[in-house]
Amino acid sequence: MCSTHLDARTVTVQGKAMRVYVSGTGPAVIVVTEIPGISPQVARFARWVREGGFTIYMPHLLGDDGGVPTSLNMLTTVARACTSAEFRAFSSNTPGPAPQWLRALAAQAHGECGG
Repeated sequence: MCSTHLDARTVTVQGKAMRVYVSGTGPAVIVVTEIPGISPQVARFARWVREGGFTIYMPHLLGDDGGVPTSLNMLTTVARACTSAEFRAFSSNTPGPAPQWLRALAAQAHGECGG
């Protein structure tokens, strides 16, 4: 595998399919991105973790993959997120869909490679 390559795959857990970038060998590490999404800097961090002997799982949760963070795309992503089920769950102090999905992904990743 090329040292810069991250394989995109569709992972379905809890009935919800999402794109997850997976690469490496060794115990699983979930790399969760910030707003606005998977920037080149976050992808570079994931590769560093992979080069440390881990399998990285980096789910696409928000924004556009590969974009460089700018004020405009951060605001656009925040505006979309503010109307999501996550903020409704947060305001009612209940677990939102993203944390539940991430927990299920972590369980699946641990089953696949340990952790």
